[in-house]
Amino acid sequence: MIARNENKQILKAALPSKRPKALSRRKRERAFRFMVAIFVSTSLLTFVHSRIWAHEVGEPLLEQLPIWSRCCNQHDCIPQPVSILRKDEKTLTVDIAGSHASVDKSKFSPVPSTRTWVCYVIPNGIVTNDNIRCILHPQHSGTI
Repeated sequence: MIARNENKQILKAALPSKRPKALSRRKRERAFRFMVAIFVSTSLLTFVHSRIWAHEVGEPLLEQLPIWSRCCNQHDCIPQPVSILRKDEKTLTVDIAGSHASVDKSKFSPVPSTRTWVCYVIPNGIVTNDNIRCILHPQHSGTI
């Protein structure tokens, strides 16, 4: 009889249990808190990231446009006076705040704003076609 009980105990110890051990309540709570923290962090990063791509300038109609998000990469669009000096077939020679440059016509887009926005590749860089990502001009300013 003793040998049988010993054999049963040896078998129980050697064979894995059929049921996995349940997590303790403490471990479940820690896992839940971890998952909540991951969710909150991801949500916060997504919100912050979407706010960074296009900065607010107090013009909601402009800020809602896809071109604003596409052109205005991390605060590189600034309102500047732009005057057209000469029109060529594919370019416009412009005066941007006292600097002259020949800019591709494809970089000009009309937007619902009262100001002209110049979006730069390198902010505070030189005014050249290569450094201008786009120029967003008021819709009512005529054709370019």
